[in-house]
Amino acid sequence: MKKLAVLMIFLIVLSLLLISCRSEEEAPKTFSEMTLEEILAAIYQKGGYSKQLTELIEAPVPEPDSMDFSNYLVTTEIDEDNCEYFLGKSDVAFQRAIASEASICPTTYSLCLIRANEGQDVDALAQAVRESADPMKWVCTGLPDDAVYVAAEEDVVILVMSASDGEALLSAFHSIASPDEA
Repeated sequence: MKKLAVLMIFLIVLSLLLISCRSEEEAPKTFSEMTLEEILAAIYQKGGYSKQLTELIEAPVPEPDSMDFSNYLVTTEIDEDNCEYFLGKSDVAFQRAIASEASICPTTYSLCLIRANEGQDVDALAQAVRESADPMKWVCTGLPDDAVYVAAEEDVVILVMSASDGEALLSAFHSIASPDEA
């Protein structure tokens, strides 16, 4: 009986430890702990976007060399070679940035996430991005200036150029950064 009681206590303690460890592993990351890719995925997961953007979000990315010419979202690392295209000028200082755009033009949609350098004035970075963003960057089409949306949360700036989804994407961005306020 003693052995059975000890075994039962051992199993209960082990179960509690496993539950405790699992709870810690499943705890959601805070906004500052998230990578730019995780923030982007969380924004897209929020949903409630136009039919066109929803189709792009849900479209599978084809295998390389598949000759599949469907339209889907491509995530691109922003670096010194393409910074001017995505952010409007080449001398924007940041730690890291990514862009999400449609694989086939003339879909006029762009979402960029820019992580500021440590100690960098994030509001000044957001203002610089807003001033330099070029909604006419697409060769055949463009967007009006009021289709450009810029906001900052903690050390991340978001730039959205979209005729139909800018406000919804900004709302998702803010709700991810401050889930208690959403």
